[in-house]
Amino acid sequence: MSASEVQLLLYDNHYDGSAPLKATDLLYRSANKLGVPFRSGSLVPASERPWSAGDREEWLLRTLPSVTARIVVLLDASDAVLFCDTTELAAKWRRLAGRSASGRPRVLIGVEQQMWPEEQYYITGRQKAEYPRAPMGNFVLRDPSRRSRNARGTPFRFINIGMLAGPPAEVHGLLRCMQERYPGFPRQCPGGRLANGSYEWFSNAPHRTRFGIFSGMSTRTSRRMARACSYGSGGGASDGR
Repeated sequence: MSASEVQLLLYDNHYDGSAPLKATDLLYRSANKLGVPFRSGSLVPASERPWSAGDREEWLLRTLPSVTARIVVLLDASDAVLFCDTTELAAKWRRLAGRSASGRPRVLIGVEQQMWPEEQYYITGRQKAEYPRAPMGNFVLRDPSRRSRNARGTPFRFINIGMLAGPPAEVHGLLRCMQERYPGFPRQCPGGRLANGSYEWFSNAPHRTRFGIFSGMSTRTSRRMARACSYGSGGGASDGR
């Protein structure tokens, strides 16, 4: 199995491939130790402006067409650590994702305990309803011990696109589908589905959450779902081995 069969694709606007790794760079250090190749980059480096919601997805849309590995694994560079080498990553992807009935490769999508942003909702009849929480409850930033440790049920029920794994063309196709389906994606995402089928959107505007002011996603406008496309090109990156 060649080393190019799997490659990590990491969005990191602080990454400097010429600088020595810090003790806290766990993902990069673990990838190096396990011999997993990675490609790290950003739409705009942090030295020019802070991260903005949609930067990662826009960079991925520009970068994925140039990835030559058979399987790409997208991870959040700042809060992940690797435990599998390329052989194990490829084997687990094949076992978990496999192919559709038509033979098309599937994309493996990560999951998490609680929904983010938390304010997402849907309308049933005339009532506004929140999505169900995980059985152990949502994470409490100042007191993680407040989670219920003995609750039963599905602990990871929400999609987390911080982790996607599959052939680069299929992962790119997934993001393109979202771009076509949701006007303004990735700079705005649907946060609430209204009774008439339209959406309320999360945008980049700062808004208050229980964690404080968050300048990444905020509900701002409602509009009926339309099909629109806007594709970019270019984008820089750094390769690691």
